[in-house]
Amino acid sequence: MKIFKPDFSWDGLDRQFVRVDSSAFRLIFQDGDRKFMDDRYEQDYYYSWQNRDKNFIEFTILTPDESSNCLTLKYFIFDKNGKFISKFDIANTCGDAGWTFNADGKQLSPSKFIYNTDEADSDIEDIWEKGDSASYEITINKQGKVVEREIYKRHFTRKTR
Repeated sequence: MKIFKPDFSWDGLDRQFVRVDSSAFRLIFQDGDRKFMDDRYEQDYYYSWQNRDKNFIEFTILTPDESSNCLTLKYFIFDKNGKFISKFDIANTCGDAGWTFNADGKQLSPSKFIYNTDEADSDIEDIWEKGDSASYEITINKQGKVVEREIYKRHFTRKTR
């Protein structure tokens, strides 16, 4: 079982990973949902190659978002000609002013993943935290398309100290 954990931090991204340059960026983000930024806090990084299925090109990209203080690991799927097929989040770490969002993923089989999320807000004194936990089953079909389904959700209140 392969595990995708948010084992990355803002410190030293440039030393740990290779930046995605502008020409590669256009090939990766073909769906146009992200603009290329040459700012180190918004720069994308190559994280890992995936060998799930020899019929596809698959890899993960670490995407920072300074506005929400998030680092997201995205899993990309392309056909053998480099045409974008699908992508999904597989790990996250976020936090700002009492709000946190953390997620990790597990590859259960070559085409099935579980993505577990935990989002919470703390009160002013950081004594209580309220939030939601959810799990999603992510399946990659034979055409490389991602199908995501929520399989668990719960609201929680917990004491933090």
